[in-house]
Amino acid sequence: MTVNTLFDVSYFFLVFFVSLSLSMILVPLSRQLAFALGAVDRPDARKVHSLPLPRLGGVGIAGALLFALLLCVKLTPLVTAFLLGGVVVILTGLLDDVYSLPPKVKFVGQIVSALVFIYFGGGVLPGLGDLFGQGVIGLGPFAAVFTVFAMVGVMNALNLSDGLDGLAGGMSAICFVYLGVIAYTHQAWFVLVIILAAFGAILGFLRHNTHPAKLFMGDTGSLFLGYTLAALTVALVQGEGFPAIAPIVPVLVLSLPVSDTLWVMGRRLWQRENPFRPDKTHSHHRLIALGLHHGEAVSIVYGLMFLWGGLALLCLHFPEWQLLLIYLGGNVFLYGGLGWCERKRVNLRRVLLLKVMGTKRSPWRRFMRTTGKYNRVILRVVAMLFLVPVIPLCPPPRIIGYFSLAALLFVVLLYPWRGGRREMPMAHGLFFVATFFMTSLYWLHPQRPSWLTLYLVVLGVVAFLWSVPVLFSAQRHKRLLLPTSFELILIVVVWFVPLVLAPTLELSAAKQLSLVWACLQAVPILILFKFTARRHARRNRWLALSYSAAFLVLGVSSFL
Repeated sequence: MTVNTLFDVSYFFLVFFVSLSLSMILVPLSRQLAFALGAVDRPDARKVHSLPLPRLGGVGIAGALLFALLLCVKLTPLVTAFLLGGVVVILTGLLDDVYSLPPKVKFVGQIVSALVFIYFGGGVLPGLGDLFGQGVIGLGPFAAVFTVFAMVGVMNALNLSDGLDGLAGGMSAICFVYLGVIAYTHQAWFVLVIILAAFGAILGFLRHNTHPAKLFMGDTGSLFLGYTLAALTVALVQGEGFPAIAPIVPVLVLSLPVSDTLWVMGRRLWQRENPFRPDKTHSHHRLIALGLHHGEAVSIVYGLMFLWGGLALLCLHFPEWQLLLIYLGGNVFLYGGLGWCERKRVNLRRVLLLKVMGTKRSPWRRFMRTTGKYNRVILRVVAMLFLVPVIPLCPPPRIIGYFSLAALLFVVLLYPWRGGRREMPMAHGLFFVATFFMTSLYWLHPQRPSWLTLYLVVLGVVAFLWSVPVLFSAQRHKRLLLPTSFELILIVVVWFVPLVLAPTLELSAAKQLSLVWACLQAVPILILFKFTARRHARRNRWLALSYSAAFLVLGVSSFL
């Protein structure tokens, strides 16, 4: 690992963790600001929450992202244009959250932010690409007008998708993951650092916004995240200083919010209704009407977002007319299937096996009555055995030390140290990330002893064998296997590392295989944690502290 590579890794970590840290500070402060200004979202017939909640979480997201860029990033024309346009859209959203602006005034603010971005160097969309296989469709003198239209459309698409806890934030985070990979492969470095800052700011917010939410992002957050996605899309399509991407590629990444907005507004216009009148015809509302619970509907939407982004990466170099067919065919299948389920009154919870059969007569229940009292013991023993190999691996190479300290910061910042039962899904997701990090460090260590491979395999088998009878002993244990929305984001992003990011980074086949093994071995250990840990985040702090201590030992020893 060269010095330059270490510097690049350190810089990217710096941007991400500065943004995440600022978000952890500013998002709770935005909650107090919302109560002071009276920016509180009260329940009504269209909304799904039952208690008044503050709606200025977007101020924390925007503040974290902008301050992180000012502190860590050189002010190029793209960054300057992004910051200035962002200030305009933040003010627009803030005024709307506090004073409920008319739609026309909000549109003016969005148009001005797009114009500011274009004027100060953000660039424009030069064309629509070769959508029909007959040559590139250029925009000529209408490029600026169409760019404003497209940016405003993305802002409103994300704003209208903000209907469930964690939905708009999670959708944006998933989009940033895929756009980040595209930015890296095309060496769009300034786009990449903005994406890293945005991802860190969103994670800090989702810690408070995952169902049941403690606050909402409001129009400040949804409009700003929509603006960020739109601005970065324009930059990637324009390709100033790096290879441009086809315009249809980000459309695939953003397919779900964009298509849902077009569907809902088109339906309202067809029925001669106000296209901006709020209702419950968005896809997430329809999923709930089909029997899914709040968190399950969000997880399904996240899954669809990951599928669309995966399609965009897999088909990145396909002809653009084929990408258009994929986009249209995918949406016909999705909305056609949703409509069919509504006509047939399908209960999606049963179809997707989210409501499994009870197990009152399970043969494993007697086993669990006998061994259940040892669950806490087995968890502590497995955790100790899993972390003990840190000692003989010290001191590790410097690059492993960097990643260890990054994992330490991730756990320390995001773990719900004072949380209760509602924060346990977040704790589960963090345990999976921490387990993957630790297993990866074991596998990638250049001086890994020969016994460690067998040791990790045996430990994973033990965790799996202990989990099997627990799984079949009670209904509640089956439900624990279903990841919540925040947990799903962390788990999929972890699997994203060996399956997508590692090939993109051109790691050797052996290292890619090691990362896959790390993911696989983290799964049974996570299942054991979910089945045996206490159902209270605060009571599992010892486990988070144990991981933190192990990462700290590896990180510090690498510099000695």
